[in-house]
Parts: sequence; C-alpha cells; structure tokens
Amino acid sequence: MNTSLKNDILYTIAYFNAMKYPLTIFELWRYRISRENKKAISFFQVSNILKTESLKKYLCIKKGFITLKGDEDLVGKRLSRQKMSIANIKKIKRWAPLFCLIPYMRGVFV
Repeated sequence: MNTSLKNDILYTIAYFNAMKYPLTIFELWRYRISRENKKAISFFQVSNILKTESLKKYLCIKKGFITLKGDEDLVGKRLSRQKMSIANIKKIKRWAPLFCLIPYMRGVFV
C-alpha cells in the first residue's frame, strides 16, 4: 500500500504541477489521484509518507506548499495570486449592495 500511495502522491503532484498550482498537504490529501480503487487514506498517512526519503528526492516543500524539485518558483506565484484574488474579492464586496438595486438581476459571479 505504501508504494501505491507514494505513486498516487507523485501522480497528484505532477498533475497539479503541470497546471502550475502547488498544493498544500491538505489539498494533496483531498484531491489525491488514485490509479487503483480510491481507498480511504487518512491525512496523517499522507503527511507521514511525505517525510520518507524516497519521496524527498522528488518533492520540494516550501512555505507549506509541495512541488516537484525545480519548480519552487510556483510557490511565489501562487502566493501572489492569492493576495490579488483576496484584494479583488474585497473590492467586489463593496459593490455588492449596489447590484441589489438593479432590477431583474438574479446574481453576480466572481
């Protein structure tokens, strides 16, 4: 089971790395891609298996985000994108009460 879990972790990290999106340990546990039957794996099993030497040679953990080695710059990009999206959501929330005054408007999506 450890080798299949290690492979699942590597597949998941590689997939999200291709999307330029580093994962946290919680996101890795939640969005784990399994090639076999998706068995229930605890969060602690995932966090413990990340500490093994066989995965440390492929993965880099920086500021709580996990990427493949060589792609550590994705962490900075994700953090800056998160800051920008939080700022944009705050701006939109200021305008939300005005949208309620527009007749026939059913919803606004961000």
